[in-house]
Amino acid sequence: MTELIQVIVNGPPDAMPAIVEHVVKSRLAAAGHMAHIESTYWWDGQLEHQPEVRATFNTTPAMFDAIQAEVTRLHPYETPSIVAVPLHGASEQYVHWLTDEIRR
Repeated sequence: MTELIQVIVNGPPDAMPAIVEHVVKSRLAAAGHMAHIESTYWWDGQLEHQPEVRATFNTTPAMFDAIQAEVTRLHPYETPSIVAVPLHGASEQYVHWLTDEIRR
């Protein structure tokens, strides 16, 4: 089976829809998903509480560096959270669809 990853990026609600659309339109990921979340984190010595959008991209490991570069370029945060996790299992039909869409 082809190896798949999910790339997870958090960011401000006003910026994330355009980032998700860009990554998917660029065929770096076959799909992008967004969910509204509340984040708590340290920044500049202060504990922050912010509404954010969590975007997830389903893709292959070969696309991670390009996604990271594009998200970093477009993201308004100085240090955006961009992480990848392996996907352990997917239907054969889904894997075929995903890899076909990235290759177009």
